[in-house]
Amino acid sequence: YTMQGTEKNLADMANGALRDLKNSGYEIVQVKNTLWDDTAPYRGINCKLKSKEGAQIELQFHTAKSLEVNHRLYETARKDSTSAARRKQLNAEMAANAKSIPTPDNVQSVGKF
Repeated sequence: YTMQGTEKNLADMANGALRDLKNSGYEIVQVKNTLWDDTAPYRGINCKLKSKEGAQIELQFHTAKSLEVNHRLYETARKDSTSAARRKQLNAEMAANAKSIPTPDNVQSVGKF
């Protein structure tokens, strides 16, 4: 699943959603937040969650710009059918594009509650 916010509200939105899910019984297994790091080739927030019944889900948080810049390239790069050479090319392209993504306000706080 993907939730999209603005540079101004993304951190509050993400923390609110994660708190609500945790209060509903989901375990927050991992929060990988590279949206604050303008040197990261993929800039986004990817969260792994597990329900009380054991179902695992991934929840991503993006701004319109981070979704536009990264997502299509990332989806291609992660496919098993993508060659190592093409994956390297895609990662370089993502890294170059990542610098154009504004860093959302207070984004380093996501998942730290």
